[in-house]
Amino acid sequence: MLILATIFYLIIAIKSQRLAFLVILTLLPSYLIRFKINFIPSTFLELMIIILSFVWLIKLILNKKIKQTLIDTKNKTGKTFLIISFLFILDRKSTRLNSSHIP
Repeated sequence: MLILATIFYLIIAIKSQRLAFLVILTLLPSYLIRFKINFIPSTFLELMIIILSFVWLIKLILNKKIKQTLIDTKNKTGKTFLIISFLFILDRKSTRLNSSHIP
């Protein structure tokens, strides 16, 4: 069931990033759905955020706008989003790996 939901969300993210972001906002309580990928615990909310971040990055690369987006001083939203996403994922994973009492 989780795999189907992930594939469905991936399709939504590819079709419309704005709609995918609204789905994340709607499904914020999905942090309660926990699972493990190998030995790393994760949640469905983290998975959706990672999928949206990768789709956004791949679309930038395919449109050849990544250099312009990351370097352009007038438009810092792309760089800010990338940094915030990376720090969020890093924080979540480091907290989970260092804390043995979290299921």
